Amino acid sequence: MTVCKKSEKQYFVQVGNRQVEVNHEVYLEIYKDYLYEKNQERKRRRYNVLSLDAMNEENNNVYDFVPDLRSNTEEEAIHEVTIHKIKEILKEIDKDNIILLKYLHEYSESEIAAVLGISQAAVSKKMQKVMEILRSFVL
Repeated sequence: MTVCKKSEKQYFVQVGNRQVEVNHEVYLEIYKDYLYEKNQERKRRRYNVLSLDAMNEENNNVYDFVPDLRSNTEEEAIHEVTIHKIKEILKEIDKDNIILLKYLHEYSESEIAAVLGISQAAVSKKMQKVMEILRSFVL
């Protein structure tokens, strides 16, 4: 519920897609709650407060925010750098995004051929060429 507008002796609040007229007392209560929430959000951003209740309300998993002490940060950093390099290489050598279509979106070679408007044999050759370049980079 958000505050919408206030005109002379008429008070309106937004409920869903509609504006509903309310009396002065209801308007003040809603406006007070609105200002309180806005102030709390400002404080959370300013002081980087991590609210476990807020995470629960947003249907986030609290464990996504708690660091895993078993994780190896060095390995993760190396993994991130490797992934970044592979993405950069793919931008250069796979202009048609064949690898993305094949392995991420799980398209078949014939579906990729239909999307790109080329033959299945051409898709197969392009995919082999891209995979050879990637193998040489990784190994």
